Amino acid sequence: MVHWRKLDHSALIRMVKVYSKIFTVGIRLLI
Repeated sequence: MVHWRKLDHSALIRMVKVYSKIFTVGIRLLI
């Protein structure tokens, strides 16, 4: 259970990084 939570946490960080990258690219396209 603890190992799964740790794995989920790392996946969440990865998703946030990907979303921030897409967000910055979107702003660059708008400007």
